Amino acid sequence: MLTKELLTKLESRNGLLVMIDLSHFSLLNAWLGHTHADKVLDGFQSILDKSVRMRERNFVFRWGGDEFIVFLEDMNYAHAHIYLNRLRAMSPLAFDATFISYYQMTSIDALETLDALLLKHKRERDASI
Repeated sequence: MLTKELLTKLESRNGLLVMIDLSHFSLLNAWLGHTHADKVLDGFQSILDKSVRMRERNFVFRWGGDEFIVFLEDMNYAHAHIYLNRLRAMSPLAFDATFISYYQMTSIDALETLDALLLKHKRERDASI
């Protein structure tokens, strides 16, 4: 899933990478059907796009399925919590999210770390249900 476009966008950047995964989207997909579920994903992408407009160099990238990468330039962990709280208030959909600082990592290392952290978070969430 790692694309040249994403790697190019991350080149020479500092900030936070946020990985967002819609919670239990496969159930919604099964209930609504693929066509309607895709419209839900497009709507969520629009919400994400609006959420990053505060800075020109921020961006949203569809990672795959129901996962998205958000880059927030020159932000720290406190900003990330504020951003995610605002995003949750904007979105009718529940989601899981994790984030890391993106300063002195390679793009591939950063994205692999994000993916592993999100998977761990989801497993912990599901184990507590």
